[in-house]
Amino acid sequence: MKKQIVFRASSFANLLVKNKDTSITDVQLDRIDELVYEMENGLNKNGNKVKWTDNKAEELERLIEKKNAKPELSTTAKKEVQKIWLQNEKGFIKNLDNKYVMKGLYNEENGIELIGEIEEQFFIKNDERITIGNITGECDLKHTYNSIDELPEWRKIMEDGETKFPLKVVKDVKCSYDAETFMNAEFSSTYETQLRVYMMLYDTDEAHLQYCLTDVPEHIMESEIWKIKNKYGIIDTESDIAKPLFDQLKRNLIYSDNPNYTKEERLKSYMVRRDKTIEQEILDVIPMALEYYQTITLNKTQ
Repeated sequence: MKKQIVFRASSFANLLVKNKDTSITDVQLDRIDELVYEMENGLNKNGNKVKWTDNKAEELERLIEKKNAKPELSTTAKKEVQKIWLQNEKGFIKNLDNKYVMKGLYNEENGIELIGEIEEQFFIKNDERITIGNITGECDLKHTYNSIDELPEWRKIMEDGETKFPLKVVKDVKCSYDAETFMNAEFSSTYETQLRVYMMLYDTDEAHLQYCLTDVPEHIMESEIWKIKNKYGIIDTESDIAKPLFDQLKRNLIYSDNPNYTKEERLKSYMVRRDKTIEQEILDVIPMALEYYQTITLNKTQ
């Protein structure tokens, strides 16, 4: 029995990367309008007389051809489909096991606990994976806010009078590795797409991306201690020479008992509202991805 072909919310952004050869930009669409106006009226957009040339005619023809071209997957999108093909057809999964990914996996519950404490809500990790058609995803949290009073303070600041209650929300929790990665963490287009897919799957009004700065798990701390001991040949971690190194390591990776960090500043939150227009773009790429999937072979040369 063939495995169902499904595209995960967490990596769906790769499918949406546009093929520059067959995807026309807004700037190019504006240029078509300009050229058509010049051709028909002999005037540019400023009302000045202009001469219609062969070069302009060729440019207009190229742009119209691009506008009417059949959409195609980009190289990035094709590579994403290839990963899914390898998993489905060959059972091949490339593991991600670096310390940054591992902390995120091990500390998920810690992040959820931190969010609950700050938002004064009781959250339980979501364990319901939803698959609709060829899209699948499993959000970290799903929650309903019944009034503006229940909204967390960071969300109330964004309130513009458009929020309707009850407000159904999905949340994605990211546990940053350390203070530096937490500070530099941003709301990328990749995460935005992931949240939009979650909203489709769970039928919610809004989605939150929440970065948490939590203590590293004990086994990762032990691994970091071992690296320093091995690098410098340290036997006694409490010696006058070694102790400052390990004290600094603790300051770098343990935050819950560090007075330099407040609980509130260890949470960074972003919000996105549902948009059916963008969802249609997500749905439109699926037939192209499925069509390409059927053409893949392990030893293909192109």
